Amino acid sequence: MCLLPGFLLSACSSTRLSSEWRQPDDVGPSPQKLAVIAVVKDDSISRLVEDEAVRRLPPSTHAVSARQLGFTPGADIDALRGSLQEAGFDAAVITRLVAIDERELYHPPQTYFIDNRPLYGMAPLYSPYYRDFWRFYPYATSVAVTPAYKTRETRYITETVLYRLPSGKPIWSAVTETLNPSSTLTLINEVVRLVQKQMNRAGVVDAR
Repeated sequence: MCLLPGFLLSACSSTRLSSEWRQPDDVGPSPQKLAVIAVVKDDSISRLVEDEAVRRLPPSTHAVSARQLGFTPGADIDALRGSLQEAGFDAAVITRLVAIDERELYHPPQTYFIDNRPLYGMAPLYSPYYRDFWRFYPYATSVAVTPAYKTRETRYITETVLYRLPSGKPIWSAVTETLNPSSTLTLINEVVRLVQKQMNRAGVVDAR
């Protein structure tokens, strides 16, 4: 099952930061070993998100995808906690798809005057329409009408939270919104790129 609906989406997509939070009391170091987890209904999409995040995160985080750590729906949380702690993981980041907001937009018909301006610097008499009132009036008042039409807008809302391990306390989070992505890969690339950029700016990961 594909994350994106099957109808045609706009080729122009845009991802923006909706909100961001940073734990002001956190003074710990940047993660040295980071577990990367993506939560999407389609497991293949989750893997794509995790792989892209691991690829983009700085090498200093030593990021590892969840599927390599035994994270599966229904997995024993105590067993996972023990294995992560034993392997030396000091942080985990979770990205999940919060909502898909779809709506149809109605665009009413538009009426406008046809652009019939004379060329710049050209005297009006050079145009045949200016030589006679009976010809110029209908020309000057000519209009065009565009019919009404509908477009569909799809907004994907994702949330990313970074936790300290083994305490499990959150230290940073961000919510992003992506409008009309052209494909699943476009959505993933834009979200992961923006999230990593904000993590670097917030100083929660070492940018090296």
